[in-house]
Amino acid sequence: MARRAFISRHIVLSEENKPVFGAILIEGETISEVRKFDKLKKIENALQELQDWDPKVYEDAYIFPGIVDCNAKTNGDWEGRSFLTQAAVSGGITTVVIEPSLWQQPEPQTENYCDYGEVGLINGDSVSIDGVLAIKGYLYKPTRYVEEIQNLEGLLSEAAKSDMPVIIDPSLPNPRMLFMASPCRALSLQRRSEIDDLSDMQHFAGAFPENVIDSGENSPVEAEVENDSGLEKRLSLRDIKKSEIVRTQNHRISLISDANIVEHNDGENKLVSIRKKYHRKNLSDIYQDLDKRIKESQDNIEHLSRAEISLYSEAGTTSGDSLNSPQLQSNFPAAHSYPDMAAIKPPPSLQERRKMRPATLNVTKQKPKEESLYVRYLANCPDCWETAGVERILRAMEGIKHRVHISSLSSARSVNLVRQFKETSKSITCDTTSYFLYFTDVDIQNGDTRFKAHPPIRSNLNCNLLWDLLKMKAIDMVSSAHSPILPMYKFLNFGDFRRALSGINSMGFALQVLWTKLRQPVLSASSLEHYIVRLSKWLSLHPAKFFKIDSFKGSISPGKHADLVIWKPHETVIAKSYSKFPDMCVFRGKELYGKIEEVYVRGQLAFQGNNFYPVGRKIVR
Repeated sequence: MARRAFISRHIVLSEENKPVFGAILIEGETISEVRKFDKLKKIENALQELQDWDPKVYEDAYIFPGIVDCNAKTNGDWEGRSFLTQAAVSGGITTVVIEPSLWQQPEPQTENYCDYGEVGLINGDSVSIDGVLAIKGYLYKPTRYVEEIQNLEGLLSEAAKSDMPVIIDPSLPNPRMLFMASPCRALSLQRRSEIDDLSDMQHFAGAFPENVIDSGENSPVEAEVENDSGLEKRLSLRDIKKSEIVRTQNHRISLISDANIVEHNDGENKLVSIRKKYHRKNLSDIYQDLDKRIKESQDNIEHLSRAEISLYSEAGTTSGDSLNSPQLQSNFPAAHSYPDMAAIKPPPSLQERRKMRPATLNVTKQKPKEESLYVRYLANCPDCWETAGVERILRAMEGIKHRVHISSLSSARSVNLVRQFKETSKSITCDTTSYFLYFTDVDIQNGDTRFKAHPPIRSNLNCNLLWDLLKMKAIDMVSSAHSPILPMYKFLNFGDFRRALSGINSMGFALQVLWTKLRQPVLSASSLEHYIVRLSKWLSLHPAKFFKIDSFKGSISPGKHADLVIWKPHETVIAKSYSKFPDMCVFRGKELYGKIEEVYVRGQLAFQGNNFYPVGRKIVR
C-alpha cells in the first residue's frame, strides 16, 4: 500500500478557526493521520521527519477538503456523467450528487473523473431508494415526466421510517403566473422551436394578486393586521382552508412561518387571531436588524416598475435635426476651430429666432422585444412562489424529526423563514446556489437567455441579504445547481426568455466564486483565513453530513477518503469551463480568485493543469 505525505502551511481543517501548518499522511485511498506542526518549524525538519512517507511539499498552496456538490443534473443524454464529472473535478469537486432524468436510458459505462452519488426522484407517490443517497421531490409539476408530491406529510413519515434524507424543491407557483413567465412551458421542444412571435403578451402576472384564498359562502373570517402607520385594521375574509398566504392590496400576512393560527368557535363566527410563533427570545441586534431589512425589502415592486417603464419605449426616439439648422450653425463655431473672439457672431436676437424654422423632427417607431427583457421575466417570477412552498414544507414538518433539505433557495425571505424555524427544530437544512450569490439582475444583459433559471437570479438587495444569511448560518450549504441545456433550446439567437428552457450551466466554480465575493469587503488577513475554513463547511462538511457520507467524505480527518484540493487562493484566473457546452457557462471568462493546481480523489490524482484522470466511481451510503 502506497504511503505519501502532503506538507503545507495552510491545511484547512473543519475543527480549526484558520488553516494550520502540518502534514496529511495518506495510506492507499484514506487519510491515516493529520500531523500538526509548530508554525516556527522548518520545512526541512518536517521533510526529515516524514522521509518514509515520500513527502511532497505545497508550502505556498492551501490544501482544502474535496467539495461535495449537493445538486447537479445531466439532463439525460444532453451532457452525460463523464462531461459532468470532468467539469466538476476541475473546480475541486470530488463528489457530486446527481438528480436523474426520467426520460434518459440507462447510461452506459463511462469514465468518471470524480466520485458521484444519485438521488431517487419522487414521481407522485412512487420513488425508488435502492442505491441512492437521498430522495428528492417537487411541490409543483416541473416537467411532463415528473409529477408533484401528492402527500407531503405521508412522504415525510415514510422517509423517517427508512432514515432516508429528503430533498424538496420549494417552488409553488400560481399556474397563471407560471404561464406568464414561460408561456411555452407546456409545449414540446419541437413546437417551442416553431413559434414565431410571443410579443403580444405584455402583462405581468406579478402585478396582480394571486387568488390563493377561495371565496365561499361560509361565514366570514376576520384577521387583525397592523398597517404601515401602526394602526390596526380588520380584514374581512371568507374561508381560509389551507391557504399559505393572505393578501390584501397593501398587506401580506404569513399564516405559517411567522404566525400561529388559533380558531375560536363562537356560534357561527370564527375569530382567527394571528400572533407571533417563532419569536426568538433575547434576540441580538444583528438578527433584529436582519429581520427588519428582509421585511422591508420590496424587490418585486421594483422589478414591476422597471418592467412597466419598458412598455413606454414604443413611443420611439427623436433625432436632434433641429439643432443642425444652418441658421443656428452659422452663429456658433465648430468644436475643433479656434477663431478670433471678434469673429464670433453674437447670438441671434429674439426677432431673428422667431423667423427661424427648425427642421422637421424625425420620429422612429421602435417596437421593443418584450421577450428579450430579463426584467420582464423576473417580474413574472415573484418570490412568493418560494415563500408559499417553504411555508407548506414547514407546516408538514411539525412534529416530524426527520432530516429535510430545501434546495436552491433564491429569496432572502424564504431563507429567513427557514432560519426562524431552525430555532425550534434542527432537522431542516437549506442551500442556495453559487450564481445566486455572484450575479444580480443588473448583471444580465437583455436577451442573454443563458441566465434563465427557475427560480430566477434576483436583485442586488436580495443578493446582499443572502450573503448576510449565509454568514449568520441560516444557509447551510452552497451548490452549483448545474442544469445543462442544449444551446438550441436557449434560443440565444432570438434572445427569447419566454421560449428558452430554464437551467444554468454553472458546474465547477463554487469555491472560486464564493472566495472572490468574500474578498471584496475590506477584511483583515485573519478574517479571510477564518472564511476559508467556513468555506470548507459550506461546500464540503455540511453536504456530507446531510447525505450521511461524512464518515468517509467532507473533511480532512483520519479514516476519511483522501479527497484533497491543492489551490492558491490569492492568485487570479480567467474562468474556463470544461462542460460539454462551455460557451453556455455563465462564469466563463470571469476573473476569479483561486487557482486550482491539483485535485485528488481517494488519494489518486484526478486533475492537474489541463489534464484529467478518470478515477471516480459511484458511492452509496
